[in-house]
Amino acid sequence: MAALAGILLLASCSQQRKEAQTINIEENHAEGIDVEMLLGQGVKYITLDTASNVPLIGRIQKAIIQDSCIYISDYKSVHSFNLNGKYLTSLSKSGRGSGEYMSIADFCVQDGTVYLYNNHKKLMTYNMQGECLNSAELDFYPASITILPEGNLLLTSAYQSDADKFHIFSAKTLQRERTFFPIDKAQIPWRHFMGQHNFYRIEEELLFHEPMNDTIYTVQHNTLVPKYILNLYGENAPAKFYSKEYHDVMEIMMEAVSNGYAMGTPEFAEFPDAIVFTYKDAEKYRLCVYRKQYKTALQSDTIRFKALQYRESLENCIFSFNGTQHQAIIFHGAQIPEKTKTEVLGVDADYDDIVICFR
Repeated sequence: MAALAGILLLASCSQQRKEAQTINIEENHAEGIDVEMLLGQGVKYITLDTASNVPLIGRIQKAIIQDSCIYISDYKSVHSFNLNGKYLTSLSKSGRGSGEYMSIADFCVQDGTVYLYNNHKKLMTYNMQGECLNSAELDFYPASITILPEGNLLLTSAYQSDADKFHIFSAKTLQRERTFFPIDKAQIPWRHFMGQHNFYRIEEELLFHEPMNDTIYTVQHNTLVPKYILNLYGENAPAKFYSKEYHDVMEIMMEAVSNGYAMGTPEFAEFPDAIVFTYKDAEKYRLCVYRKQYKTALQSDTIRFKALQYRESLENCIFSFNGTQHQAIIFHGAQIPEKTKTEVLGVDADYDDIVICFR
């Protein structure tokens, strides 16, 4: 996944971490994790409409299920489908002109309005008809974006040179209203800013997590409150790893791999009975399901789709965990057996585009 491509600041101090609940994850690898373990027994499979009027979809970076629609973005466009997979419309304004963007780094949607930013520090809003409603030049590189309960935008900073990590912008004017949570400049200066999507919502509780940070936070009253520390079978990177001086990102990653550090976590979701998250250890990109009641964990680098007689590598899956009714896993179905395509999915045997299973 793109979320594993870089490095992030460890945004907590030891005093804060003492406030969090430590969850000890034991090593227990399996050949595959059943999709029903993630989404429950009410899993529904759909295929996305691939009629001739659907624009070519590139490598998917993010998916959102909201307002009875599925929104999928690649670097250039945001495509929308209904919950049966029927194509609705696309937002595609790639370019250098007014009301255009060079690429989409991250996006969110509310009431049919798309909020996005690109890698050139430009924040923009559109409707799904492609009309640019507003735009603003930023003085920092964002890392991820979400919408706060009151309707404002919350963006995280991707660079160590900024004073604060979080920036709140008006969704209407795109003007910054305030910032909070100072960046610890004693930590690693290289920060990952592509494909993070570090926010997760449980009703009114907004959680924040980072690919190279083992702490899960609640965003609360203009600060971060540590909620969980994920102890990945004793292989978490020590504090000295984050404060050491490195020459470049490659040197950081080589040290993490050579020491076998298990880094968490690009994706995170919490359910009444389980915590689900992804992480990268020295070998592979893995998924972990932690059962709260039994305090047991299961990890795998593949997901098993029994109804499809098919197993997919975790690196080829896109998750949409949002704390509401719909949770989804999206993947290309090129290797699904032909009989399964025709009899289970109801598509042609040569269908190899995008399959979504969700509840």
